[in-house]
This record gives sequence, C-alpha cells and structure tokens, in this order.
Amino acid sequence: MFIHLGGETVIRSKDVVTILDQDSHNSSSITREFLSSQENSDIIKISEEQTKSVVVTVDKRIYLTPI
Repeated sequence: MFIHLGGETVIRSKDVVTILDQDSHNSSSITREFLSSQENSDIIKISEEQTKSVVVTVDKRIYLTPI
C-alpha cells in the first residue's frame, strides 16, 4: 500500500516508522529533541501550506506534510 503525503509525494506504507501530529511535536520535548538531532537525514517540506503532520520513514527521511 501507499500513503499520499500531499502534492505529488507518495511513499510506501511499509517504510513509515511513525506519523506525528504537528501539535504533539510542538508540545513534546522528546519529539523536538529527536527531530533536531536528525540533521543528517533528509527533511522534506511537501508544501508551503501549514504543516499538520510529520512522517518519519525507515530511510531516515522526515516529511512535513499539510495532510
């Protein structure tokens, strides 16, 4: 199966480690620390719209998605 993240971005569902709500990202110091430590991974902003979800994949890519 595949997951549509917005725009033209689609990823395989088996590659997803977690999908985080943007509000939980802002309220959790552990989540903020994790994401800030991922400087070596690819952070991909799907759209200029407001980010609603953060998707982390097994290949250490982090997608910021408006969906």
